Parts: sequence; structure tokens; C-alpha cells
Amino acid sequence: MIKPGDLKVNKFYFHLYYLTDKTKVPEIRTYFYLGKNLYEKESENKEEYYFQESESYQRLGSALIKKNFSKSKIILLPNEKSLFSWYDLQGLLEKLQSFEK
Repeated sequence: MIKPGDLKVNKFYFHLYYLTDKTKVPEIRTYFYLGKNLYEKESENKEEYYFQESESYQRLGSALIKKNFSKSKIILLPNEKSLFSWYDLQGLLEKLQSFEK
């Protein structure tokens, strides 16, 4: 799990989750971290973390420098607890290695 204080703007992070609870087949998605509290608050939470889908980042570049960027390509994590299945590269490698044990 990545800690909020370790997140760096303009870096890639990985969301690791399972396709089903029964099979525990891991799925990994890559996202570009944009920052926190970038837009008007969408909830009552103190911190909101914003990530951009890697596919839109590759096609369009960072949403941070695009004026009319579609928010539909931006992922909002509404609080620190939402980061429990997000990793930097080192954390992802360690988590994947733990599957072998």
C-alpha cells in the first residue's frame, strides 16, 4: 500500500485488485498521479486523490496541463483509506512476489 505522504505528482502508480474473491486472480491497472484536492470538493472528505488513466495519459498527455480535459478519464479516490490497494513499483513487485509464497 502506498502512503499518502509518499505519493509524488507526475509519477505512475498501480492499482492491484482481484477479479473475484473466490479465485484471487490479480489484475493490475496503471495510473498517473495528478495530485490531491485539485478540484472543488466532491465530498466532505479532507483529502481527495486524483489519478489519470494511463491510456489517456499516453494519448493526450497529463491532464494537469490540458485546459479542457475530460474528467471522465480521471479517477478520484475520496480518502486515504481508498489507497489500500495502490502501490508504487517497488511495493507492487513485493506484493506480487508474496503471491508465490
